[in-house]
Amino acid sequence: MPSNTQDDNLSVLDETSHGAGVGDLEEENKECEVKKLAQNETKQIWIWKVLVVMLIILTAAMVSAGSYIFLERNEEENFEDSVSI
Repeated sequence: MPSNTQDDNLSVLDETSHGAGVGDLEEENKECEVKKLAQNETKQIWIWKVLVVMLIILTAAMVSAGSYIFLERNEEENFEDSVSI
């Protein structure tokens, strides 16, 4: 009889360890999936940040060029008006 009890205990341990192994694999797969999602989101955020910075630089360049052209023309007209009698 004692050997029968030991066999029962071993089978319970085997089932418990087997169940934990499956759970561990599922948890590891979930962790891996979460890490991949986080990496993809981080990459997308980095891309958006670069696009926003480029858009800001482009807007600044356009405003600067527009201001320069407008002020140059205005200054030239004022000069011509003041020189010509």
